[in-house]
Amino acid sequence: MRIARIGNLWLPVPAKEYGGAENSIGQMTAFQAAVCAHDITIYAPSDSDIIGFTRNISNKLGLASEIDPSQSSITIANADGYIGRIQLKSAGIQSMGFEDPEERVKHNNLFAEFLQDERTHPFDIVHCHEERYMAENIIPAGLASKTLVHQHNASLKQFYGIAPGNVEIGGAALLALSR
Repeated sequence: MRIARIGNLWLPVPAKEYGGAENSIGQMTAFQAAVCAHDITIYAPSDSDIIGFTRNISNKLGLASEIDPSQSSITIANADGYIGRIQLKSAGIQSMGFEDPEERVKHNNLFAEFLQDERTHPFDIVHCHEERYMAENIIPAGLASKTLVHQHNASLKQFYGIAPGNVEIGGAALLALSR
């Protein structure tokens, strides 16, 4: 399965210190590639260490892995011999913390990189981990029907214009992974 995972640019994946969401994304991504042999492109800051993190996971599981020369992707052979892959895409943007005045521009640049990849080689599933991407980019691009959103905001209305409890966003079902 080909999966796009779109995060925010505030912290690297996995986070170096605090960053529960970023650490969860890192673990989920590594295990989905290593165990399920998914092909995952993660859109996150350039200083993310998802490749090294995944190498450590594959080593602990006794699985063969290979990092490409650019250090931006890793392939893993799972126990059944299927090949999973993780590729990091960042639009050249490092983690920016929470007070960057160019935050929206940088997030839009990262989304533009995702959208270009989606147009040339569509993903099966998009896992969006940033509420604004969903409202400002995913729905207008017509990708809501294949997007899972990890929602942290208790008020869905703030970003999507719907009341909590409704199960659709732009005509697509909302799968709430957490609140």
